[in-house]
Amino acid sequence: MANNYLQFSEAIYDLNSEEKDWLQNRLEQMESEESELPFEYAFRNGLVNFFAEEYGDPYALAELVQEFLAKFRPNKFFAINYSETCSKMRLEEFSGGAVFVTAHSIEYCNPRQWLETKISEAFAKNIKL
Repeated sequence: MANNYLQFSEAIYDLNSEEKDWLQNRLEQMESEESELPFEYAFRNGLVNFFAEEYGDPYALAELVQEFLAKFRPNKFFAINYSETCSKMRLEEFSGGAVFVTAHSIEYCNPRQWLETKISEAFAKNIKL
């Protein structure tokens, strides 16, 4: 049996005390609303590190960070780069993606979608594997 993973590790740096308090309260609120957060976090040395060692949800993190940016850093952005891996060398089980977050938008980049578009374009031009 194989295990699939979605992993990431990103941080918000230079937190002041008001930002840190807001994040701690918001994360506690999220934990009380859900049985388990879809990512882990750790505060240390003026930053908060968001990570997922086995399976995380970068989209849920993006929504939290967008709230944070809208409240405290409306002219800043946050980027999440994630990997999708498998414990076995199974076909088509490896990928990744990226999420770009501002106070006003969340944009996603998925390599699988990009590849599907390129493959469709190749077939349309009669280019084969």
